[in-house]
Amino acid sequence: MDDRLPKRLVPDGLWEIAAPLLPVPKCRPQGGGMRLFDDRAVFTAIVYVLTSGCAWRHLPAEFAVTAPTTHRRFQTGTRAGVWRRLPLLHRQHTPVEMADGTTKPISKAEIGDKILNAEPDENQDDYRRVDGIIVTTAGRNFIVLTIKTFHGPVRLTTTGHHRFWEAGSHHWVEALRLEVGDRLRSESGQVRRIIGIRAYISSAVTTSCTPIT
Repeated sequence: MDDRLPKRLVPDGLWEIAAPLLPVPKCRPQGGGMRLFDDRAVFTAIVYVLTSGCAWRHLPAEFAVTAPTTHRRFQTGTRAGVWRRLPLLHRQHTPVEMADGTTKPISKAEIGDKILNAEPDENQDDYRRVDGIIVTTAGRNFIVLTIKTFHGPVRLTTTGHHRFWEAGSHHWVEALRLEVGDRLRSESGQVRRIIGIRAYISSAVTTSCTPIT
């Protein structure tokens, strides 16, 4: 397993948000219940299963936590409502790259900030000034895209109106209009095919920036 994967799955910012929400493991009737595994390691393993589609019993040994412990903590978190709250928080913590090379959560972006902007068919990136911040708290359409990668299927949750560069048509396409078989371009420039789409409606806080074009 790539040593960088845990950090990509659970960056420091997400862990700072998630850690206070996680319930403290209780002693089990059959004994035990001590924290034999690092909380962040278990949480990272849970995120891996939820985003990759991997079965609990097939959790890679490289995560250094057992599948039963990971599944038990997931069930405990479910009863505590953790997973209903984290997607909302994670969307608010999505990083955007600034002109000086640093990143900040999109919820912290301000009018006047210069953020990375790129047209995939062009050979250079540019930075454009944010001229508007849109915060939505009402119910919205969300789309779960399942994308084929070299490491297996990956699920990506986005708002229905978020635009993606569709490599086949060479146009920006809203998530609501994407179809199975469409090809998306990743940050590294590689093309990945959509193999599944699921839509749902949820109430969540989302933040969008509108750059000057």
